[in-house]
Amino acid sequence: MDNSKSGKKFYSVKAIAIASFLATPIVSGYMLWHNYKVVGLKEIGKKYFACCVLFTVVLICILGSLPEQIQEKIPRQLVPVLYTGAIYGFVREKQNDLFYEHQTELDGYYGAGVCFLTMLPVLVLLIVLGICIVGML
Repeated sequence: MDNSKSGKKFYSVKAIAIASFLATPIVSGYMLWHNYKVVGLKEIGKKYFACCVLFTVVLICILGSLPEQIQEKIPRQLVPVLYTGAIYGFVREKQNDLFYEHQTELDGYYGAGVCFLTMLPVLVLLIVLGICIVGML
């Protein structure tokens, strides 16, 4: 799995998309940040990570504020499929050329661990938001 050109390890486009679908866009932001950090573009990676965190918070707030009648009409997998498709296209467009030359993929279990660890704070955030909303009623 070592690459003779650079030996640097990156998350593949596919791994980023799968992690985004299974966890949240925050995971894809972390993975983008890691990939940019490896090639020395840490500041660009930080911006993408911040955008993914902001997008996730806004998405949770918007979906949480929709009336129940509308929420029930939206298929459960529609939103994750839409943002995963958008992230896949974005990553493929922005990172394919940048990392193609010296890409060696990280172990898939590492990506799965990142997904799991990222889901925990999001779950806590959802529980806190739920408690706050119930307390307001």
